[in-house]
Amino acid sequence: MAISGTAKAWQLRALAKIAFLVGQAAGSRDFAAVKDLLPVLCGAVERKIQELRINR
Repeated sequence: MAISGTAKAWQLRALAKIAFLVGQAAGSRDFAAVKDLLPVLCGAVERKIQELRINR
């Protein structure tokens, strides 16, 4: 949940939503969902990093 809260604080809504889903899946011990969602979260983080670098 810490990633989700930090993403919200920085107004990174897409990351916050995905991080929230990862946290929910982990809390429910749905490790198959966590395994599926982590690459999505990592990809979203990488895209945001690139976007922030471009907008500097």
